[in-house]
Amino acid sequence: MLRPEHETPLGPCIDSPSPELLKELWGEVVARTRELGAPIDDHLAPGLSEREIRAELADIGMEPNPELVALFECQNGPSNGKPTPSVDAFPGYFPLSLRWAIKRYRDEPLGVGYDELQWDPRWLAVLGWQQTIAVRNVVGDASPPLVRSVLAGILQGDLDEYEPDTQVLSLCTVLAWKLDLFAAGAYRWDGLRVLRDFPMIPTDHRRRLLLV
Repeated sequence: MLRPEHETPLGPCIDSPSPELLKELWGEVVARTRELGAPIDDHLAPGLSEREIRAELADIGMEPNPELVALFECQNGPSNGKPTPSVDAFPGYFPLSLRWAIKRYRDEPLGVGYDELQWDPRWLAVLGWQQTIAVRNVVGDASPPLVRSVLAGILQGDLDEYEPDTQVLSLCTVLAWKLDLFAAGAYRWDGLRVLRDFPMIPTDHRRRLLLV
């Protein structure tokens, strides 16, 4: 599934990503989270329709990439209606609801970054609140999107989209890397939150932690 010819500084990106594959991988991540004993279904809101997603994003002048539509069709953030859940029952960054993703976009303002050198209206944060994962949207481009780690609105690493050190291709890659950590036994539920068991994380996977 992960191909060396799609290698990045963080590891190989997934081969042939698609919205359909994203939904499949999302379902696998949720199923593995349930197996840990985490009450994920109690804390993750159900997804939206494509029509709702496109209408909401149209208000900020954004045409969503198909992967972004698929993500919000799968879920709509914490069930408590806040940017963070009352129980952190998801491995890694808890998804934002579309409403909070849009609020963050408007507050930053308009995309990732606080100054004009980092301002870019094509990026939308979708996973996590402070440390987060953002997706790049280009109008009319249905190909797999670029995905980056973001801290408090600042793109991590090199801002050159062709030579970043915290960027990969496709949200499918992020989900596939989560499943790699599940396979390694690196996630566990402690009764309050899903934790990463650092000693169980393979050494060559540790550089990926900004995205999983």
